[in-house]
Amino acid sequence: MSAVECLPEWPPLTAQQHLVRQGGKVSAVDRKGDREWGGTAQQQHAATPMHLAYPCLTRLWAINTARTRWGLPLLPVPDVPLSDRRQAQKEARHLNKRREDYDRDRVG
Repeated sequence: MSAVECLPEWPPLTAQQHLVRQGGKVSAVDRKGDREWGGTAQQQHAATPMHLAYPCLTRLWAINTARTRWGLPLLPVPDVPLSDRRQAQKEARHLNKRREDYDRDRVG
């Protein structure tokens, strides 16, 4: 299965689904200032779209995680083509960085 075939059509979560995943409104007071919970929540929040978007790569990522833990060489992960919008964002960011570097060199 190629990486392109992994791209599903999945709907975004509703506000109610987000609240359920985060533990509800009541526990928000307990979480205030808890950096460990915030870091874990951010990792889970970032990982969920990745696993939904690339279900066929999830198993390979898990295998590579285990191989890293044991100091073994990683298995190759196939390249996933960028969407047109993502490619345009990447190019714009690259050009902005080059422009900033150029301006910084001219001033200094």
